[in-house]
Amino acid sequence: MPTTAAPRQPGFLGDVLTLASGATLAQAVSILAAPIVARYFGPAAFGAFALYAGLVSVIGDMSSAGYGPAVVVASNDDEAASLFAGSLALVAITAALTAGATLYVVALYEGPRQLPPELRSVAWLLPLSVLLAGSMAASRQWLARKRRFGAISAAGVVGSVSTSSTQIGAGALGLASGPALIVTSVLGQLAMAPVLLFRVWAHDGAHILRSVGWKTTPGVLRAYRKFPLFDVWSTLLNTASWQAPVFLLAYFFTATETGYYSFGNRVLMVPLGLVGSSIAQVFYQRAAVAGGDGSLPAFVEGIFRRFTFLGLCPLLAMALCGDDVFAVVFGQRWREAGVYAQVLSPWMFFWLISSPLSSLFYVLRRQGFLLLLNIAILGTRVAALAVGGAYQSVHLAVGLFAASGVIVYGYLSLAVLAASDVPLTRAAGILGRGLLAFLPVGLVILGARRLGAPPLAVVCVAAVSVAAYYAALARMNPDILRGLAPGRETGAEPDRRTP
Repeated sequence: MPTTAAPRQPGFLGDVLTLASGATLAQAVSILAAPIVARYFGPAAFGAFALYAGLVSVIGDMSSAGYGPAVVVASNDDEAASLFAGSLALVAITAALTAGATLYVVALYEGPRQLPPELRSVAWLLPLSVLLAGSMAASRQWLARKRRFGAISAAGVVGSVSTSSTQIGAGALGLASGPALIVTSVLGQLAMAPVLLFRVWAHDGAHILRSVGWKTTPGVLRAYRKFPLFDVWSTLLNTASWQAPVFLLAYFFTATETGYYSFGNRVLMVPLGLVGSSIAQVFYQRAAVAGGDGSLPAFVEGIFRRFTFLGLCPLLAMALCGDDVFAVVFGQRWREAGVYAQVLSPWMFFWLISSPLSSLFYVLRRQGFLLLLNIAILGTRVAALAVGGAYQSVHLAVGLFAASGVIVYGYLSLAVLAASDVPLTRAAGILGRGLLAFLPVGLVILGARRLGAPPLAVVCVAAVSVAAYYAALARMNPDILRGLAPGRETGAEPDRRTP
């Protein structure tokens, strides 16, 4: 058996740009289609879709038993091929078990509290979605190993275009229901899967088939057993944390309230997640360099400063007039989702800061801290939503959920700064200056609302004020918009070894 490791080729920045450009285009399609889709489909439809998507996410992430990431780090291509084939086999087994469980649940539970009617009519699609999600995840890992990032980006764009276009088409035909949203999402998966699978099998199918065997593959799976023993639980914990609000809101309240939360959260997360993930991809490598040459405090402080001044203004503006923004952009029936977005915005700010920077704990080899933090995140979210459910107040549930996020992610932000030896007084000063910089914008928005301006006028005033804020920021603090080289944000000498 060959033992040559997969070659590490140059072109890191090119790979990142390939992935980022595809992700940006896919998200841009979704954002542009969202106002149209929201005018066809109501909150209850999005609530049913969110519940279905949450089930697919949890089961799909577990379907390969954690072997997917092992494909990338396998010591040679033969082992990677066995891990890839084993992952696909486990995905197929999980999909079959999901089919059996789905039949059992549909037959057993008849009441609307147990299984929403809109979900019941398309429950038979769940095993197919799990099969597609798991196989695509495994294919992405193989393509990442072979550095075929263009195929990954292309699949994302194809899936986004397919899903958005079929959603708009279904709405135009009068099929504006939860099942229609679910069916269009499956069609998007069916469009993505061939792009990924074709690139895998066209280039490496013969090698994969030669490397797989009844004697060799089980041995390789045993050799990498730490992935299902340890990493799979971290994946489950993280996925459960993100899907817990959807499941618990659906349990305690109706599909409409679930849809309001899901849509409001989605509108906030799409741009913030794209920005955060793009920065995180670079931050990990740069933080490792900065940790070795002593420039880590200046580097982390500079990133914290950038996120504060770039993220605070739009999120606080959303907190002040999110209901008007949603009513104008997505239609009056989504005003309540805008209220949810207002409540969630402060939490999103701390998430935006802490999420990319949390990879610092991998640099410092303190993964145990992140595991405990993930446990705390899941526990506080469940507790907050359960209290709101016990009092039958969805606003209390979402408010406590957002408050728990501010506390936990705020603590994570402080922990990152402390681990980087950044004085908390300096961080407090940066946050204070960010709030002062936003103050004129906030006063203008509050003034417009106080004077009883119509929603469209409030949104226009907010948009112009935020644009003026960024224009002033670019003129007075141009370094905010510069690169991520360590030290540049605080005036320190940049590390010349950093590419």
